Amino acid sequence: MSIKQDLIDGEYLIALQRKRMGNRAYEEWVKSQETQYYTTFKSEAEVKDFMRKAGFDYKRIDTGRYLYIKTHIGSDDYDCVWWLYRGDEIIATINNDVNKIYVEKYMQKVESVAGEKCFFETEKARSEFFKTKYVPKKITNVIKPQSITKEVEEIPEHNFPTIYTDTEILKSALKNVGINFTIHNDDFEFMLDGNEIDIYKESDSNYEFKVIGKCDLKNVHEVFTQIETEYNRIVQHNICEKIKNKVTKSTTMQVVQEEVLEDESVLLTISI
Repeated sequence: MSIKQDLIDGEYLIALQRKRMGNRAYEEWVKSQETQYYTTFKSEAEVKDFMRKAGFDYKRIDTGRYLYIKTHIGSDDYDCVWWLYRGDEIIATINNDVNKIYVEKYMQKVESVAGEKCFFETEKARSEFFKTKYVPKKITNVIKPQSITKEVEEIPEHNFPTIYTDTEILKSALKNVGINFTIHNDDFEFMLDGNEIDIYKESDSNYEFKVIGKCDLKNVHEVFTQIETEYNRIVQHNICEKIKNKVTKSTTMQVVQEEVLEDESVLLTISI
């Protein structure tokens, strides 16, 4: 089951739980299950940029009812940061069940890239940091931190249908093309010209090829074509091998000739 389907199912269960407990009690219960970190990020574009530079992903999951934004930080799909854009606040929310080692390493990498502390457990701690950062030594008046933009920049996404259905064949095709990818629950992710590429599927449907961010679609299409060509080649090779194995085991058939045609298809001539 995909994480998107899990979220859709979770929305239904949340609605039931909220109805049983009441809004206030439910909100308090949720807060007890997670830790919210106040950040110094000023826009969604800045968050995404720092995640990429620190070697982490930045994924949007639209269930049709809500838009979820997460950054994967551990070995499981649910070891992640959930991003909240609340007015002029950008908050990183992490479930308390996530391994603390993952959280510490994640924050260290991001803050190393940013060159300063980015995550604070309280608004007061972040406010003190801003005071230290923005007040010149010779001036006694406190300079208020610059405001965080309220507008969330819309990040473009391009979706392309594919012929891919077999996970192992797709994995081999990506490797053969020379793409350095990561895989989570049979979904593939890799970077292309600074943009995130997701190859994912829902239930038993074909894989979808998604490009996240402003990109050169011509270059994307070239890579897309390379993957598709290699995928077809592997499928064809597997079919030929199955046929030849059957012929080899037969006492009445024999492969006479194997020829690769101009369109890269394979012609088998079998005598009976």
